Amino acid sequence: MDDRWIDALATVDQWHWLYRERADRIAATLGRWGPGAGALTMLDVGCGPGGTTTELSSYGHITAIDPSTASQRWVTQRLPDARFLLGGVDQLDDLLGDETFDVVSAFNSLYHRSITDPRHAVESLARQVANGGLLMLEEPADQRLFRQQDRVSHTGRRFDIIDLVEPCEAAGLRVVSRRFLHSWAWPAARMIAWRDQRRPPAGDAVASEMASPLLDAVAARLERMEGAAVRRGYSPGRGTGCWVVATRDSPND
Repeated sequence: MDDRWIDALATVDQWHWLYRERADRIAATLGRWGPGAGALTMLDVGCGPGGTTTELSSYGHITAIDPSTASQRWVTQRLPDARFLLGGVDQLDDLLGDETFDVVSAFNSLYHRSITDPRHAVESLARQVANGGLLMLEEPADQRLFRQQDRVSHTGRRFDIIDLVEPCEAAGLRVVSRRFLHSWAWPAARMIAWRDQRRPPAGDAVASEMASPLLDAVAARLERMEGAAVRRGYSPGRGTGCWVVATRDSPND
């Protein structure tokens, strides 16, 4: 990922509604399916500047991996006690060997065009999940939503949920949760994508859709409403993101 994009994310990842919603989703996921009480061993792959990594570190001992030196700079500054490894998802065997973790996560890490085989990438992540542990995956959804932000962030693909579910199951994990995210934002994202595809913006400005504090309160409210509906059983049929959680059952289960 372009270092400018990493630096741009670092300006929003401590306050933006998307990160606050993700933090709530992580808490709910670990509360329901987590490996248990006590400090957990956590692996965050494709950690970027470390906004979500910081949240994960509150649950235990964190190892963060990213191929960007800008990410290394941000994470080591924010989390001086964290273990940071410079590399990508295709280097996990070399970086970690047989080491496994209670929780493995990849948040918007597999979409990048440098990932030539996302299915293999998911299977590599699954190998690092300990018995009784969890794998949490979040990726952008729906190729129709490809727009300027995707171009600037070097997006190679957007996913359907099955693209994440199948390699999890092939790697021996059991999927416990799957759904689309941010369905309320899909119409606006589709309109922006339609505009950008018809008349691509000039240049590579990193001016993100995320960087408007004025819209943050409205988006956060809509996200809370969607979250409440999901807790009551609503299953979105589309969204701007995919969310999959899988576990490796312990041999005694």
